[in-house]
Amino acid sequence: MIHDVCPANELIDGELRTVAVGPRTIGLLRHGTEVVAFHDRCPHQGAPICTSGRLRPLLSGESVGDVRSEPGRRVLVCPWHGWEFEASTGRALAGSPYRLKLFAARIEAGRVLVELGAT
Repeated sequence: MIHDVCPANELIDGELRTVAVGPRTIGLLRHGTEVVAFHDRCPHQGAPICTSGRLRPLLSGESVGDVRSEPGRRVLVCPWHGWEFEASTGRALAGSPYRLKLFAARIEAGRVLVELGAT
């Protein structure tokens, strides 16, 4: 089922926002004309990752002491245990098999639409 969750102009590029869709809290992250939607639960132990977690740029490097910030790639950090997930893909950065649950999302006619399936 597709849900109209908010006007697209209410999403600030690169900032996390949460919306309630029925019994679920959904995190939204806009990057230009794209939007990513994910369930507000860390897959490790269910922490409210969008509501209470942190959003930061991805840090990378090729060698010791070489640290670069990649502002276009955002990471969600779990508030309970510090697990990190790349927001655009949901994959855990530490090589864990856990992933954030992503939902299909898009901007259409100035609105953010999220497909949750059966709720």
